[in-house]
Amino acid sequence: MTIAELDIYFPSSNQMTVKFDNQESELLDFQAPFRKKDLEDLRWYIEVYAAQYTGEPDDEEAKRIEVKLITLGEALFQEVFSTNSVKDLFYKFQQQQSDKLLTIHTNEAEILALPWELLCEPQNIFLSQQQPPVSIRRYCVKSHSPSFSLQAKPKLRLLFIVSRPKDESFLNPRLDSQAVLDALDKQNISQIEIEFLRPATLVKLTERLNNKDLPPIDIIHFDGHGVYNEQKQLGYLIFESSPDPDKTLAIDDPTASRKHEVSAALLSNKLVPHNIALVVLSACQSATISNEPLGCVAAGLTDKGVPTVLAMVYSVLVQTTHQLCTSFYQGLAIGEGIGAALDIARQSLNQQNKRGKRRRGESEFELTLQDWFVPALYSTKQHDVFIQSNAPKIEKVAFCHDLPALQTAGFFGRSWELWQIERWFVHGVERITITGFGGQGKTYLAIETAQWLLRTDLFNTVCFVDFSRYQGADALRYALNTLGVLLDRTLLDEKAVSPLLQTRRLLWVWDNLESLAAETLDELLTVAEQWSTQCHFLFTTRQHRFAQVDYAEGNSKHQYLDLTGLAEADALAYFNQLWQTSIPPEQPYPSRYKLTVLFSKVAFHPLSLGLLAQQLKTRTIAELGKCLEMLLLCEPEGSEDKSLLASLTLSLDHLQPKERNLIKQLGIFQGGAMEETIFEITEINKADWMKLRPILEDTGLIQVENLNHLGIKHPYLKFHPTLAPVLWHELTFKQQKKIAIHYRQTYYKASNFLYAEDTKNIFAIRAISSRELPNFLYAVYAALQERETFSIKFSRNINMFLGYFGLRNERTKLINKAQQASGKIGSENWLLVKMDEGDFLSESYKYVQAEKIFQEIIKYLINIPNYRCCLILTKLGTCCRYQGNTIKAKKYYLKGLEIAKQLEQSHLVKRQTALIYQGLASSLKESGYYDDAKKYYEKSLLIYKNIDDISSEAYVQEKLGLLALTQNNLVIAEQYFQAALSMFQSFKQDLEEAGVLNHLGLVYQKNKMWGQAEQSYRNAANIQERQGNLNSAAGNWNNLAILNKTQGKLDAAENWHLKAIAVQRQGNSKDLADSLNNLAILLQNQPYRLNEAQQLAEEALTIREALDEASAEIWKAYNILARITDKQKNNEQAKTYRQLSRNSYLNFAGMPSQILPWRQFIDNIPMVLTHPEYRQGLEEELQQASEEQKSLVKAIQKILDGERNEAVLLELLDYTNAAIIHLILKGIENPESLKTLFNP
Repeated sequence: MTIAELDIYFPSSNQMTVKFDNQESELLDFQAPFRKKDLEDLRWYIEVYAAQYTGEPDDEEAKRIEVKLITLGEALFQEVFSTNSVKDLFYKFQQQQSDKLLTIHTNEAEILALPWELLCEPQNIFLSQQQPPVSIRRYCVKSHSPSFSLQAKPKLRLLFIVSRPKDESFLNPRLDSQAVLDALDKQNISQIEIEFLRPATLVKLTERLNNKDLPPIDIIHFDGHGVYNEQKQLGYLIFESSPDPDKTLAIDDPTASRKHEVSAALLSNKLVPHNIALVVLSACQSATISNEPLGCVAAGLTDKGVPTVLAMVYSVLVQTTHQLCTSFYQGLAIGEGIGAALDIARQSLNQQNKRGKRRRGESEFELTLQDWFVPALYSTKQHDVFIQSNAPKIEKVAFCHDLPALQTAGFFGRSWELWQIERWFVHGVERITITGFGGQGKTYLAIETAQWLLRTDLFNTVCFVDFSRYQGADALRYALNTLGVLLDRTLLDEKAVSPLLQTRRLLWVWDNLESLAAETLDELLTVAEQWSTQCHFLFTTRQHRFAQVDYAEGNSKHQYLDLTGLAEADALAYFNQLWQTSIPPEQPYPSRYKLTVLFSKVAFHPLSLGLLAQQLKTRTIAELGKCLEMLLLCEPEGSEDKSLLASLTLSLDHLQPKERNLIKQLGIFQGGAMEETIFEITEINKADWMKLRPILEDTGLIQVENLNHLGIKHPYLKFHPTLAPVLWHELTFKQQKKIAIHYRQTYYKASNFLYAEDTKNIFAIRAISSRELPNFLYAVYAALQERETFSIKFSRNINMFLGYFGLRNERTKLINKAQQASGKIGSENWLLVKMDEGDFLSESYKYVQAEKIFQEIIKYLINIPNYRCCLILTKLGTCCRYQGNTIKAKKYYLKGLEIAKQLEQSHLVKRQTALIYQGLASSLKESGYYDDAKKYYEKSLLIYKNIDDISSEAYVQEKLGLLALTQNNLVIAEQYFQAALSMFQSFKQDLEEAGVLNHLGLVYQKNKMWGQAEQSYRNAANIQERQGNLNSAAGNWNNLAILNKTQGKLDAAENWHLKAIAVQRQGNSKDLADSLNNLAILLQNQPYRLNEAQQLAEEALTIREALDEASAEIWKAYNILARITDKQKNNEQAKTYRQLSRNSYLNFAGMPSQILPWRQFIDNIPMVLTHPEYRQGLEEELQQASEEQKSLVKAIQKILDGERNEAVLLELLDYTNAAIIHLILKGIENPESLKTLFNP
């Protein structure tokens, strides 16, 4: 669309011409119609009346100035359009149907300084408020610097430069940027991306603009100081100074981050080559005009080639910035030009002129302001559309964090502290500790800071860990669980964190570290120091300083930030917000002076202010002040918490005696509780509570966490760390003892409910149990200490959840405590504790020790056919199966099945029966009885379907797939795996999905579908790596190695093996031994690398020798060493290794099960010896043997020829062939012995 432009040109400050549509007026005289006081009035109106303390007399002055705005605008109009000829040009301009632009074209400072935005035709409205509005710009170009052509883009990138040098007065650094971010978020404007320059130095700006790897910058928004140099008659923007590259400065060095005055010319030289289309200046004095034409920064920038500058003529309110930016950037986002977008913003400021509530004495009023004329546009462009009008909306990336919400009243003050934390992180500090006694706002500052640094992209992930919610021995595991939940990954240990940090800028917020025991805290701080090269930490604690060397004063990588009370203005603003929330006030609003005096008594302590604010609604300030003074005198001198204790006592004193006694009972809870549990334990009346809860919320004493999204009706209430201890000490010993009994009983009942319901509603139950864990642990330890009758059952319930959450240290501690209270051997309590111990050992892969525990238990149960007996027999079967003793395992499973059939078929018994079938099937599969295995898997599957246990159904589908894979029935295997994969994906069970993908890879590999196999392995490894499960991922890397070896890609195979080995060296010794063996096998086929292969195989052997011989499968290590030494012509050593391999395998209890597929062949040899007529058929069959089986064939032929010396027959055989010959000889000697060995 074309633009109609009316150009008013001032060759000097007292002469002008008007030009429109190729018609130009004669040179006319001009005299500015403003007195100096008029301009001073405008500044007072915007910067003093709007932003500072004012009284009623100021209201009258403000109204006078508001009325005068139109008078000034009319006077300016009449001075410009003073003749008929120029009026005609104006009317022709006004009659145009296109967009209208009025340009003030001059280099004269006096002219640029005039408030042209006020131009108003007499008896009409301001030009900028007409419909459509007339855009007004200042055009100031003296040097005729080249300018580039603007191109509309689908999105824009805005760079915020927030400069706060140490040697300049401090301004809140978030006012502008927060307003802009809020505006873009509120209107969901995604076409404008925000970036922050850190640190705000000219050097850093140059680096950023030159960085071709990052998106180009379109808009610069400078927020900082501006200054006018009278001597040079130039305007400057104040950047921060860059450090001397040859000098190392301490973070608190007074010469660090000092001011650096940057002229418009210098800044333009940096910006123009990079096609910066718009510069927004909100610096003080950045649009202030001097007597020198180019003394203004805004004018100077456009003169040097920056197309457009939007400058604030005066310092404006944050509400104004918010509203201006909302409308302006929204206009740009929908494809409007800069001028049109600014017009939209002006109209918004004019039509919505309320700028927030203000207090004056005891009254409150709404400030209205005419500040729409403050933004001044300097531009060398007419049509300046930035964003394509049809550009698609861009989806905003959701922030990755788990930060809790702030209190209802919001966040107040601490702008310097927040900036200090940001500055420290930017300048290389890795760990920051916020210290201060209870109620100073440490947690809220940490949350607000983390939210801000996330929002402004210093970090892209924030993980918040509140240690007041867990004070046990597994604090590190608790932190890992919290991060795992945030990232939707399973983190097995701290080693799993490091790979995640390679692609994330993570900020950990570890809150309430004072809650932890010294040893636990020491472990956490040590790990934090180790991780801090890859991530950053923000700690909060009441502890003044940490004892660790890495946290000492002066450490450049760690800083302490000590909090004290709020600033007076911030305290009053906080009070004002609290006054408007919760219960309506009964008392008049106190005077500012009296409030300041009262708050000074508690040193402006935030939590105390919140408590006092609620009291002031119902009590006079005089009464409250006297009571506070008396209570403060009663507190110990020097007590850090005296202000808080006195304020909290005041709040309690105001309650009715009954209410106060009930509210004190909150002291029993550990960090918080589910609201319904609070009602049950304290017997607080719900109606009274609903009046009290909002007050506690407003003051920050409790935070409400709603869990409706999980189907949980009642919220969790998190207590401020100081609340419960104070309330607990308010109770008498007798009251404490009474409520403690009720507390333990209630939480025991709750643990029973959660234990029973866990499999039915896993997400909701785990959400409740994780939040209530501090209460459960406190209650269960107390129950064990008091020898409560239910304590052992209680501990068993809690142990289940500790297992789910991976809190191994806490679980060990609880088991040990329970053992001390378990009583007589064979008693019910003893059995429960032993079951916990056995489960823990089994889950820790200590199957031999676990089997011993379960065998000890079964002695006391075997004569009692009940569910528990059935359960223990199943556990015994599983322990034996994992040790490779499938024969023994089957006996246990069958005995358990026999008992299960005798029991009433409840849901629990049916599920246990399915588990037995599943275990029995796995044992039969491992023994080679595939048909029977399938039958039992299918029985298990049928039960799971009938009881609607879809998750277990998916596991059995996977097992059936593995069975079909073992039988080489690849089509059936793939069908089962695909069914299991679909189910696991529907539950979002990523690790299980990865396992099935791994199996599918094997299917495709066997089918020589190399591409599909590789894709499956890669997808599985990707899931496992994302989940932090690197040991499982290493298994898939090994599969990729074997796959590449099969395809002859030996270098790739070796690299995948090495990648797997690098991870497995960190802890998984058995898998490491397997990988070392696999790599040794690969290298031993390369003659020049036999020595490398030998070293790898010997290392694998050393690892296996330290493990249980059976589970280590040590015969494999001996076998590969035999093959290597054979190729090295070391015959004697090869002979020794083969013998060791054979002997260890022949002594392996699971050997008969593994050789079971050869049973028919083994049985055939004694039969041929008995019936020689069958020998020819056998000979023909032996001729079909593969090359690898030639040595086995020779040994069998010797047997047929009469050789019975086992040593002679086995000498050249590997362990598998040796086992076959060994069993053939046993069958010849005693056929019945084989029946015993192979009996399932």
